[in-house]
Amino acid sequence: MDITSKYPHRSYELTYLVPGAMNDADVAQIKTEVETALKKFSGSEVQYYDWGKKSLAYVITHEGKKQRDAYYNHMTFKMDSLKAQDFEQSIFLMNKIMRHLLLVGDGAPVQQTEEK
Repeated sequence: MDITSKYPHRSYELTYLVPGAMNDADVAQIKTEVETALKKFSGSEVQYYDWGKKSLAYVITHEGKKQRDAYYNHMTFKMDSLKAQDFEQSIFLMNKIMRHLLLVGDGAPVQQTEEK
């Protein structure tokens, strides 16, 4: 039995990091590019969470520069499970995104936590 026939549409969570040296306009442009890729692969019920600029736990070298902080962006959405791998590949190929993590979500809403 094929697992994709059992779960044709699943909820997913995507978290991606953008270099902290970018300005707000560049971050918004990358968010638009991610939205476009999501529409291309028929993502639906999209919710965005901007976690803001935070220090990284360790230095990441991205495009030849050492990054010490990053803008964290998180989103939840539903997508056909057959298209999820292609969507992740398109995110991977976006040069301005330093790191990303795509997970199968449980469908529960994400709770915002207050920063201490």
